[in-house]
Amino acid sequence: MFVSIKASRAFMDSYTMLRTFTLSKIDMDIYMNPKKADKMDKVYADNHKKYLLPVVKGSLQPAAFTHIASGYSAGYYGYMWSLELAKKIFKHIQKEGSTSARVGKDLRKEILERGDTEDPNVLMKKFLKK
Repeated sequence: MFVSIKASRAFMDSYTMLRTFTLSKIDMDIYMNPKKADKMDKVYADNHKKYLLPVVKGSLQPAAFTHIASGYSAGYYGYMWSLELAKKIFKHIQKEGSTSARVGKDLRKEILERGDTEDPNVLMKKFLKK
């Protein structure tokens, strides 16, 4: 039973990741070619078909994708990118020891305290010591 419960934690993860990727692709397509916005339903359907996601006919799913209309253009991929960065940080913390005061201090000093004062890529490299 516990094996089943543990396995269920990942249920739908692949679908969620693929859906996020597809919406990111749609966002970038429209950002790079604003004329495609006039045919949003076609862009949406084409991308969903390409990435094997179902589209419910007549549902106007693109109308629910508010990121495009709310000024968040070409930024939807940020969700996937931030997840990857979080995974790298988590792996580093696991490797160094999740109860290590030094690792916690490094995270605070090298990333959290710095905020947007330095390029995030530089901050990550410093924290991960790469």
